[in-house]
Amino acid sequence: MDYVIPGNDDSSQAIRLYARGVADAILEGRSQIVHETVYGGKDLDYDLMIKEYRYNHRVYHEKDMERMDKIIELMDEINKKTKDLN
Repeated sequence: MDYVIPGNDDSSQAIRLYARGVADAILEGRSQIVHETVYGGKDLDYDLMIKEYRYNHRVYHEKDMERMDKIIELMDEINKKTKDLN
């Protein structure tokens, strides 16, 4: 015997097991379709994926830093103007 199939004695767990199996199969199928669509069925190059992630992360981080620099400049200007008023 290769697989244990739950019977009616534990029907709620059996339904849960079947539903989980179906859900896993659907998710695996969707994942495979996305992979084939994005990568054209080629094997994943994890090193390339990591490099792209790091590059994108660095670019976003640099943009965030530029925004923070602008915010700091604006805050400095506001502080100077409010000091001049007092």
